[in-house]
Amino acid sequence: MIEAKSLDIGWNKNDPVLRGVNLSFKPGMITTIAGPNGSGKSTLLKTLTKLLEPLAGDVLLNDQSIKDLSFAGFARKVAYVPQSKDFSAALTVKQIISLGRNTHQMWWSWQMSQDDTLAIDEALLKTGLTELQDRDWNCLSGGERQRTLIAVALAQKADYLILDEPVSHLDFKYQLAVADLLKSLKQSGISVIVVLHDLNLIELVSDRIVLLSKEKKMVAKEGTPAEILTEETLAEVFDVKVKITTLDQRRSFHLIGY
Repeated sequence: MIEAKSLDIGWNKNDPVLRGVNLSFKPGMITTIAGPNGSGKSTLLKTLTKLLEPLAGDVLLNDQSIKDLSFAGFARKVAYVPQSKDFSAALTVKQIISLGRNTHQMWWSWQMSQDDTLAIDEALLKTGLTELQDRDWNCLSGGERQRTLIAVALAQKADYLILDEPVSHLDFKYQLAVADLLKSLKQSGISVIVVLHDLNLIELVSDRIVLLSKEKKMVAKEGTPAEILTEETLAEVFDVKVKITTLDQRRSFHLIGY
């Protein structure tokens, strides 16, 4: 389990982006981090993934402070997918995905093991990139690059998958494909932490939602989609009017003003 203990996060101790964050992310669940732009969603993920040291408090991975873990040891447990990343134009999709196996290899090893090959092939298949595996990075669309980043994380075979806006460059079909992928990973026991903006997608994939308040610089609310995604709460946190309708037992969210 990943736990945030009394976290203050950001870059300035006198003016943190978020303060007093206490959260637990349990295995086998999809937790969505949501909130207005500038509320600290990406900053929180960077702190949870050892990329940014907390201003106060601590992050625990299975009851151990991540400060005490090497980056390689941490990466064998936690995979992180940023909003964007660039690679050498000469690298192919498969070569990039193979980087996800680095933490499983000894420093002197130059050869892929059978486990490495299987993990890479599985990541290609799950992200729909098998036919693109020999394509160069600079020939990929924004959506194909995003799927490649997800595949790198899947190849790590980590217990926890943390994604920062993984569908931001994807068309509707692949947004749904990523949603299905996240749900299948959950069923295999992986804990997923993801930043999403689209309320309908949040409703579709989430077991639990953490809603951040930009104004208060803290966690506004946390709970199930039914508890958090209400017209009143969304109006309070996002300062917009949202109409929720139900069709065939599925809720839909419609922005109607501010």
